[in-house]
Amino acid sequence: MVDLSAVSRVVVVGGGTAGWLSALEMRHTFATSVEVVLVESEAIGILGAGEGTVPNILSALQRYGIEQDKFMTATQATFKLGVEFEGWREARHIYHHLFSFHNESVDLASWRTNGAYPFMSALVAAGVPLGEFPASAQWIRDQASQAEVKERLGASELEGFAYHFDAPLVAKFLRAHAESQGVRRHNATVADVELDSSGSLTAVLTDKGRIEGDFFVDATGMARLILLKKLGIPWKSFSDYLILDSALPFLLPHNQPHPQLVTRSVALDAGWMWVIPTGGRLGCGYVYSSKHVSREQALAEVSTYWGTDVEPINHIKFSPGRLEQCWFKNVMAVGLSSGFVEPLEATSIGQTIDQLMSFGDLMQEGQYRVTDHMRDVFNQKVASYWDGILDFLVLHYDTARSDTQFWKDVQALPRPAQYIELKRLFQTRLPREVDLLPYELFGKHLFGLASWVSVGAPMGIMPANTADKDLIGLSKEELDKLSRFVATVRPPAHEPSRKDLAPVA
Repeated sequence: MVDLSAVSRVVVVGGGTAGWLSALEMRHTFATSVEVVLVESEAIGILGAGEGTVPNILSALQRYGIEQDKFMTATQATFKLGVEFEGWREARHIYHHLFSFHNESVDLASWRTNGAYPFMSALVAAGVPLGEFPASAQWIRDQASQAEVKERLGASELEGFAYHFDAPLVAKFLRAHAESQGVRRHNATVADVELDSSGSLTAVLTDKGRIEGDFFVDATGMARLILLKKLGIPWKSFSDYLILDSALPFLLPHNQPHPQLVTRSVALDAGWMWVIPTGGRLGCGYVYSSKHVSREQALAEVSTYWGTDVEPINHIKFSPGRLEQCWFKNVMAVGLSSGFVEPLEATSIGQTIDQLMSFGDLMQEGQYRVTDHMRDVFNQKVASYWDGILDFLVLHYDTARSDTQFWKDVQALPRPAQYIELKRLFQTRLPREVDLLPYELFGKHLFGLASWVSVGAPMGIMPANTADKDLIGLSKEELDKLSRFVATVRPPAHEPSRKDLAPVA
């Protein structure tokens, strides 16, 4: 049995966004009599590449008692309504994955029959991308200001959004909030860990002394010091399916009157580039395959793209994958320590939040005692959650683009078995919620079926005639209702495209 009812100290090892979110969750989960300690080294610093979120950030802020306006001001945050994909299907093709699936009159989820959502199916059947439908799509086209978006969001609780922000400022803000909640911080470098005869952790050994604890959170990032390196938990690699392994983050000024309301994901010769507008600048980065271009070639490509010399603030090497078990004995790995795919779709912070909240709910609902089997189930669900993120990202790379060797090699990559099954299924009908149940983490999905359709249809994986099959069996009155609905949505006059891929800062 796992018994954390008598815990007196929880130790979070590692800072950054994942570490401080962990500290806040431990403070939220355990009684105030339980001491929460975070150990981080200022000498190590933080990765600083995670500058976008998905909508579950809103649940986290509410859970930890953080006011949204205060958070946005302190982190130079801007509203993120979704992601704009440029050049992923072909050189000038653009589509959007937005977080909202509502407009002023229709909620796509309001009509469901036999697992299908006729409003959604009708749009796909008519060739209207889901990214053209919600009210937020018009805000993006209007280049609405932050104040305008805030006002419109306030008038419509249905609209989904997240944030762009300055990653170092987020870690600083979360630290201050956690410390105000009683979390204690140690500025120290962890050199080793101490185990008892059963293999449970008893202490971390730092350059400033020994820190004991009863439960530990491994938030050591890509170093993965505890579960992977010290406890030998196996690592499952995703590198057969995702071949990007390097990232060059850099900063640029933005010269638009209002920050863009989407993260731009621009396909390049050997990978893709993120462009994230915060309140003070653009956070950018080229995620690329080192097998296809060198660091110097990657820098030259983005410098040419922007028409100015680019100075990277870091050079990140990564290997996509996850731990086979995120929770072993009295240690749980979170964030980059638990797994990582790549920066596409801002999955890292989103996964961290859902894993932490699931752990906290499990502990509180189980009165801090659960069976060993329940811990095994938790591990299985977190692993499947990571696998679902992998399959969703693979969907983005299932492309006909072949103008460079990288994109030719991406075409030739093997696909995960579960993705192959889903793709086959989605060519007979659109996704259903039941299809994504294997990826569910105690009721949580990072990307639901509307997200899959938002990407899969523009990428050609879910053709219009597939959606037509969802409408078989509807009455004439229902089909007429759908025809009237489709007529109210702004139809794309042509394939969404930009005349060129010149920078839009």
